[in-house]
Amino acid sequence: MSMICRMIVGYFDAPERAVHRDAPVWKSLDSATVAELESVCAPVLGREIHLAHFVRHGVLEVTDGAITDWMFQVACVAHERFGMEAVDDAHRSLVYPCPWESRRDALARVLRRLHPERTDDAIQTIVDARMAQRRQRQDAVLIWAVGPRGGKPPVTARPVDVAPPVEGEQRVYVAYELPPPGQLLRALEQDDVPALARYVLGVANVGGNVETAIALSTLLSSHWDAMVRGNAISSLGHIARVFGRGLGARQLGIVRSASNDPSEYVRGHADSARDDIEQFLGVTVSIRAQDSLDER
Repeated sequence: MSMICRMIVGYFDAPERAVHRDAPVWKSLDSATVAELESVCAPVLGREIHLAHFVRHGVLEVTDGAITDWMFQVACVAHERFGMEAVDDAHRSLVYPCPWESRRDALARVLRRLHPERTDDAIQTIVDARMAQRRQRQDAVLIWAVGPRGGKPPVTARPVDVAPPVEGEQRVYVAYELPPPGQLLRALEQDDVPALARYVLGVANVGGNVETAIALSTLLSSHWDAMVRGNAISSLGHIARVFGRGLGARQLGIVRSASNDPSEYVRGHADSARDDIEQFLGVTVSIRAQDSLDER
């Protein structure tokens, strides 16, 4: 366990991955945004604050022995007013908008300063929602942390290298299942192919949450096994249909690349996912003849 905290605040493509230092930034912070953040933070903190010297590679990076009050308050303002997210990548933890329960009172104080026009009940509703978000997103954080650890090729291996097409391969459908408590991480650690093939569909269809569904589908979209990989692509289409939101440029690129997968099973599910995305999100996933699987 690290003896320091490193809070990173910015616009992450997938904050659940950011806690593992593996998330692209979809929008870099510029000087104007940082200056505006400083001006909004000042009345909340009761003093002027200078954040420009914390900017590194398009995000704010603040290192200290703990997530201090002022750091937490900056994280709150950055999200509530600017839509950023904050993580502590030294401890692999979400900071905001998924605060620890111990931060409940501090969060309420910040929200009252940001929204003096709102009633105490309205503030409490926001606080409760933020606390619930943490519980909902922990699985997504753990998914990126664990990943398959079986004796098979690594999950990041290019399918074209480890899963050549099978002549006469048939497209089949797998009954999906919402993983019982603890079973999803066990399946990832053991690289349990039948279980992963069911679970990646289940999280997008049966009472899951969008962060977990996106994290698992994105991770398994480059799995060595064609059935798992194909079901992960299919799951991205289900996410569009069930949640109507949540897919970013990375996920759209995955679906596009899957159209050129060596497996007929994966290509078939890519066709279905493209249809779902177009119908339920209104986004057309174009196909290029030479899309690279490296896009994953």
